[in-house]
Amino acid sequence: MLDLLVKLRAVRRLREIIRSWWGIELMFVDLEGNVRGFSPGERFPAPTPVCGPILDSPPGFLRCISALKQGHLSALQMSLDSRSDFPTKRFFEGRCHAGFAHLALPIRVEGAPIGFILCDGIVSKPLGEVDSDKLRSLETDLHLSEGTLTRAAADIRGTSADSLEKLKDLLSMIFEEAASYLREIRERDERISELSDELKDTYHYHDLIGKSASMRQVFSMIKKVVETDVTVLIQGENGTGKELVARALHYQGSRSHKPYIAQNCAAIHENLLESELFGHLRGAFTGAVRDKRGLLDVADGGTFFLDEIGEMPPALQTKLLRFLQEGTFIPLGGTSEKKVDVRIIAATNRDLASLVQQGKFRQDLYYRIQVITIQLPPLRERTEDIPVLVEHFLGKQAAKGRSKTLSPETLHRLLNYSWPGNVRELEHEIERLAVLSGGESTIGPDLLSPKIKDGGSESTDSKGWGSLHRAIHSLAQQPWHRAKERWVGLFGRPYLEEVLRSVDGNVSKAAKISGLPRSTFYRLLHRHGLMAKPH
Repeated sequence: MLDLLVKLRAVRRLREIIRSWWGIELMFVDLEGNVRGFSPGERFPAPTPVCGPILDSPPGFLRCISALKQGHLSALQMSLDSRSDFPTKRFFEGRCHAGFAHLALPIRVEGAPIGFILCDGIVSKPLGEVDSDKLRSLETDLHLSEGTLTRAAADIRGTSADSLEKLKDLLSMIFEEAASYLREIRERDERISELSDELKDTYHYHDLIGKSASMRQVFSMIKKVVETDVTVLIQGENGTGKELVARALHYQGSRSHKPYIAQNCAAIHENLLESELFGHLRGAFTGAVRDKRGLLDVADGGTFFLDEIGEMPPALQTKLLRFLQEGTFIPLGGTSEKKVDVRIIAATNRDLASLVQQGKFRQDLYYRIQVITIQLPPLRERTEDIPVLVEHFLGKQAAKGRSKTLSPETLHRLLNYSWPGNVRELEHEIERLAVLSGGESTIGPDLLSPKIKDGGSESTDSKGWGSLHRAIHSLAQQPWHRAKERWVGLFGRPYLEEVLRSVDGNVSKAAKISGLPRSTFYRLLHRHGLMAKPH
């Protein structure tokens, strides 16, 4: 930072004035005693004519450096007792090994000293008149020719009291210039940090990424409940990032220093799931040759994430409900209760309310786990997040040595695809493209998976029609903005007729398939003179 101060235009100008008026040198010195603003190996100007021969002598150079580091430097550091960033200007005076006086002003950044402004080589009277004996002694010690220093001293002008005050005024101006510049840097850095935090809040939360309104609502909900122990239910399709939300709730909260344990209820046989969750004692069943702690016990003090809770067997639902109510459980084969402090976060890609109606999920457990519900939108409903996600995933590939960019057409194809696998599918596609592109820095559309390259024409509903975005693309094969315009005119009626025919004229179902509000779908029917069957 001191190197930047040396290069300020005002500082350079004031340095020239001091040099021409007093014949002395202005320097910025760091806390190690190093003069800043010079390249390695570059000699800085001698403060006085006498200093030149001394610095040219190896022993003299070492003496000067030693004086900077051990003499007045330590006195200056001890004097830096103010806690403000830029303390009231206070000059510190000292004397170097050659007998010259110096003035210094300390510089602080955020309360910590970083160095000082130093003006060295000051004498109140012509040096030869008062210190000729000292100069001759220096000549002997440094093996200089007799008279070298005394002749140089004849060119040094003495500094009167009035002249010294003017010098202090100039040093004060340099101090103010440096202080102003450092304040500007600090304010700029603070603003950059604020903007970075704002962008992080807008586009990122922990490992979650998105700038869409739906994702900002997710971030907002997480912030509201992250410091609580309330049970949270996360709902969303596969690949939308349900476990990322669970991790954010744990690692951004007060339990972050405690265990985070996750268990997918659909990934293990129901006969083993109870043992995994609650543990067992030796002999509890065939093969139980030793005691085993359950995952809930392991997670004591932390967070337990139950993924795909909709797949949990009914018998286990009862035991989980008791744990949620009492905070206790009994391991398999045990007779005494264990009490643990665990926050439960559950997730599912299924409609639990429907499972309750079908008798496949306990209603009381459903109400107990959905105290707070966080709904993750599918990627097809937040396409504005795709460029942000693509940039993030490309950054991860760049960290592996595969620095890539997408061509506009490639990104366009990604935007037009429906992403049934959501964010996870997008990440895998970007990784695939980065690997297959080899040495090419720009990824073209030819490398895309066939289903994406063809416009994502595959559908997710039983009648062969998907969302409006996919239907438009399959009909028009045009960029999205053009396809939308053409759909309103030429392709609107065929699409509406076909989608209505696919659901036997049921407007509610047709609107849902199209991804449109029911009222909007009715307006489009009216625009094209179509009538819907009453249902």
